[in-house]
Amino acid sequence: MKILVTCHGFLTPSMTFIYNQIKALQNQGHIVEVVACERKNEHLFPLENVHIYKEEKDYNYIISAFKRKLNIEFTYFSTSFSKKFQKHLATFKPDIIHCHFGTHFFRLGDYFKKNPIPTIITFHGYDASAALTNNTYCQSLKKVFGNPLVIGTAVSEAIKSNLVSIGIPSEKILVDYLGVDIDFFQKETPRQLDPTAPTTFLQISNFVEKKGHQYTIKAFRKHLDSTQRNDILIFGGAGPLYDEMTKLSEDLNLQQNIKFVGLVDRFQVKNLMEKADFFVHHSITAADGDTEGLPTVLMEAMAMDLPCISTIHAGIPEIISNGQTGLLVEERNIEAMAKAFSAIKKLDCETRSVVENKFNLKKNTKKIDAIFESLTKRNAKSE
Repeated sequence: MKILVTCHGFLTPSMTFIYNQIKALQNQGHIVEVVACERKNEHLFPLENVHIYKEEKDYNYIISAFKRKLNIEFTYFSTSFSKKFQKHLATFKPDIIHCHFGTHFFRLGDYFKKNPIPTIITFHGYDASAALTNNTYCQSLKKVFGNPLVIGTAVSEAIKSNLVSIGIPSEKILVDYLGVDIDFFQKETPRQLDPTAPTTFLQISNFVEKKGHQYTIKAFRKHLDSTQRNDILIFGGAGPLYDEMTKLSEDLNLQQNIKFVGLVDRFQVKNLMEKADFFVHHSITAADGDTEGLPTVLMEAMAMDLPCISTIHAGIPEIISNGQTGLLVEERNIEAMAKAFSAIKKLDCETRSVVENKFNLKKNTKKIDAIFESLTKRNAKSE
């Protein structure tokens, strides 16, 4: 099968899930090409057949901006991108289009007129949370899903629920957890916790508001004060709030207990997880309503058999069972998270089997493959 994958930027460090799925589809024998507006972090995501058509702020783009502002129509129509995208369709002739992020779909233009190609739109987080506060976007989405050639996938039941709540038929949205490579993310040595030694906690994520770093840091300070321990917290990642979080760490006199290691690739992620005792990820709903879908890094950590501390947020309870495979606290509850840093050490659990059964990239790629096949066959019958 020939699959055309499209997203705005290919790829930011947090979008390993897109890269992993493409590689998995290729391993199953599919021909995959990518069309995006810009190429990012090529050293982290090496891939052939990535075609970049820059999105110029041309006349149509400016008109689209006014339409969005005036709530007339939700579109990012830029002739410089959409025309090249549609020309690429005519040349490559894919069997299916896989668009990542609902908001990006509105960059593609009305290609169905000349190229009625079955299309899957995958919703990840912002595009099915904060973006849904825009009524024009919601109405546009409902119109899109009236097209029999379009179906959606959501990375969690929580994301699907958000989409159904605005009027998209439930049967048009399928849950696809994507998953992680459990052969790669596999602990080399059994995890053994020494109660007399400092415990190492790890968080890997972009430094953006919804990752909740400030609450993790403040809770860790409380944990150290109440236990008089010398535990370690490691942060991997980069982003706009990086400097603010390093300053907060300094202000709370945590320089000896918190380490910032910067941007990390998948090999460094695995190495950090290999050495860590527990994983933390204090996701929150951002001020603009942006939420997670289901953080891939939690799947990676649990595949590495790391019990996790996280929050009751979006799809996270779909992977972490509170008190069984990890601990969940309310968003922004610093006191509860501080207690969780100690309580998690008493939790005797095995987390890898959860990922093997439900969040396995190979298994889940076969599921999305079946969805692709079903949609293309349905299209062939209608022609």
